[in-house]
Amino acid sequence: MTGQVKEDILCRFGELGIAADDGKLHFHPVMLRRSEFSLASRVVNILSVAGDLQSLSLEAGALFFTYCQTPVIYALAEKEALEITYADGHTQRSPVLMVNEADSRKIWRRTGEIRQVKVWLSPDRLL
Repeated sequence: MTGQVKEDILCRFGELGIAADDGKLHFHPVMLRRSEFSLASRVVNILSVAGDLQSLSLEAGALFFTYCQTPVIYALAEKEALEITYADGHTQRSPVLMVNEADSRKIWRRTGEIRQVKVWLSPDRLL
């Protein structure tokens, strides 16, 4: 990658509000526009950490991206929350838009133990 491509990627993650602080992954978008959220439901295909093709169904009003090959879905909601879905199917939900240190490490190391992260954001947070 050229320096410009790397800079663009880092800037985009900043716009998406992704930050690592004290060994934890935080989601606090302050430069994200509501117009970036999908108007219609759709299916996206991604390559998982294990190299398998994975299909994800996204509802209308969602924004999708990957972070360290982990799917991240932003959705609009009255109450903000974060939900982690693990590879074994169980979920953990929190009112704090932060991934704990152990789970952040799993994402950064691409262990495949975390299937996806879903973040519900208040529309008031968006531009």
